[in-house]
Amino acid sequence: MNRLKRCTWMVCALWTASIVAMAGDSGATIRRRASKPDFELVDHRIEARLSTERHRLDAVDRLTLRKAGERSRHWRFRLDPGLKIESVRCEGDPVAHQRVEEEGESSADGPEQQEGPRPVLWEVDLGGKGKAGEEIGVEIAYGGVIYDTLKVPAFSREFIANQTTGIIGEEGVYLGESSSWYPRGAGALVPFTLDVTIDPAFEVVSQGRLEADEVEGGRRHVRWNCTRPTDIIYLIAGRYEVEERDSDGVAVYAYFFPESRDLRDDYLTASARYIRMYSEMIGPYPYEKFAVVENFFETGYGMPSFTLLGTSVIRLPFIIYSSLGHEVLHNWWGNSVFVDSSSGNWCESLTTYMADYYYKEQRGEEAAREYRMEIDKEYSNYVHANNDFSLAAFTSRTTPATRTVGYGKGALIYHGLRRRLGDEAFFGALRSFYKDFVYRYASWDDLEAEFERAGGMDLKWYFDQWIRGVGGPMLSLEDVRVSGDSPRRVEFTLSQEGADAPYRIDVPVVLETDKGTEEHLLDFRDLTKRFSIETDGRPVRLSVDPDYHLFRRMNPLEIPPSLSMVLGDEKEMIVLPDHADSLLLDAYRDLAGQINRTGQAVIRSAGEVGPGELKGYSLLILGDPDQNSAWKAVEADLGGSIEVGADAVDIAGTSYPSSGHSFLAVLRSADDPVKGVALFFGSNAEDVREVGRKLIHYGKYGYLVFEGSKNVAKGSWEVEGSPLVYRF
Repeated sequence: MNRLKRCTWMVCALWTASIVAMAGDSGATIRRRASKPDFELVDHRIEARLSTERHRLDAVDRLTLRKAGERSRHWRFRLDPGLKIESVRCEGDPVAHQRVEEEGESSADGPEQQEGPRPVLWEVDLGGKGKAGEEIGVEIAYGGVIYDTLKVPAFSREFIANQTTGIIGEEGVYLGESSSWYPRGAGALVPFTLDVTIDPAFEVVSQGRLEADEVEGGRRHVRWNCTRPTDIIYLIAGRYEVEERDSDGVAVYAYFFPESRDLRDDYLTASARYIRMYSEMIGPYPYEKFAVVENFFETGYGMPSFTLLGTSVIRLPFIIYSSLGHEVLHNWWGNSVFVDSSSGNWCESLTTYMADYYYKEQRGEEAAREYRMEIDKEYSNYVHANNDFSLAAFTSRTTPATRTVGYGKGALIYHGLRRRLGDEAFFGALRSFYKDFVYRYASWDDLEAEFERAGGMDLKWYFDQWIRGVGGPMLSLEDVRVSGDSPRRVEFTLSQEGADAPYRIDVPVVLETDKGTEEHLLDFRDLTKRFSIETDGRPVRLSVDPDYHLFRRMNPLEIPPSLSMVLGDEKEMIVLPDHADSLLLDAYRDLAGQINRTGQAVIRSAGEVGPGELKGYSLLILGDPDQNSAWKAVEADLGGSIEVGADAVDIAGTSYPSSGHSFLAVLRSADDPVKGVALFFGSNAEDVREVGRKLIHYGKYGYLVFEGSKNVAKGSWEVEGSPLVYRF
């Protein structure tokens, strides 16, 4: 990389976008539009000195404010509680500042919503400074320690991500939204310059253009200049090797640790490819650069003009072909067209649909179908009447249920809109939406207007039903009959179960005959309706929405039993072993505590419950048959899917040694098809603890095998006898 010869300083950051396959999933920075403040923030000019040894930040923010009215007096901002204000000046004069006691008002909204100290709200008194409409300069000097612990979020999926409110340390620097490491005013989109001084071993990344980077006097000085308005300023630093290349006028960077230098070329090439693809699909790439930045802890984040991927994540072979594109796309959705969440977060589901789902679609219809099915399955397993909500109420993912609605449901709603409008109108609307709202806030209402213009139709009912409304239909197929000879008439009844009012849906129905396959799209607006299809062939099979194009709640008998079926059940019981040694029992108890972080599940020892007391629950039985007597009560559920021998375990038709392995199998309850029975056991306490830490992130699977802590087999069971399929 060419070294720029001019004194500088630094920043970087993060905006939570899910790598769905890895962390569940990312998300865009969300900000609620606040009532108009006394002063409007115009820009930031930050000088930051970092001490990684002392975990310390010392900074001066010279910001510009525009006075709203003659009586405007106060400006409020937030800072991390670890930071202390040293002075506040306005146009060179000291001004009063004080900490504000909050009365239930929300903090600076953001997608992370992490545990940890809440940012402190401060107020400065600028009375008498400037006239209405004039700009005034304010200088805030502050400093302190930022060094939070790492946490695993509840929404994380199979490949675990971490979260923190901020870290300054020898391992690296991560200052994102939740750290409030600079004075954060409400709701403003502003440009900034960031000058950073740091140990010369560290490289610094932030938004915008790198204008200076030099080592002088034993310190590195870096300047990032972001001329585009942005809502969050991010600051990342690490002991990186840097490579840069040009891609059609966009600077593409790789900030990788030396151990990962072998991956740089692949990531640079793929990043350039995604930038070209989405530029053609949506509109010009909105920033001067895109950087792939390796993080010292596990993340999958997308920020304006760069992405932050953890070391383990960056080595996963599929990331380049899936999640990297998701993060690149966020530069259009969420990181240049910003989310006005007053009507909900539209961008996470749109990015999921145009990245994660789109890549499955490119692989073929079977991969796309499986992705759509997984969305409906997760909604059916994780979302219930007491935790369901509308997309208009979604701001960020904090639990499996919020992730499922905000990412999955939303993606299928876009899919339904695309099928209704057609590709030309659907993608044309998105191109217009981007052109109209780049570097601005946008809402679901704005998207609705764009789709209506492009499609030439009224879509208020569609957005009322799917965005502002709650839930989805569950379909049933009944009373199938065939009459006539040439042509034959196939008659059947469809019902929308569990709905107070009918959804307006176009139901795909596939009729297979001895002469071929017929596809029909039925306009269904009633709770129950009788349909009739004429065919020249002899009917063989009738299937309702077999490819899962609809967003809907699946019938329990459609759903392959999986861990999410148990973990998502409102009535879940974790059954501890009653004959395990003390080390294993302690490990299983720890696992039960991790699974039951919300306190929803009932935890009992097998010796405390009789077979009748297990009924009515989805069960997680911990320990093998010799360790947990509850196995005897669920023998009817096993059906030969898992067999435990003295030295080996047979699962899904394959045999594995018992020693050094851990196993999970999930079956449907023989007494109640809505309930699942999960069996988990390992050969030693260390593996149980390590695998147990990961277990909740494998919710989509029906069986798992681990060797040590490494997953060596995973899969889903086949479903037979779907109630939405009729065989003649």
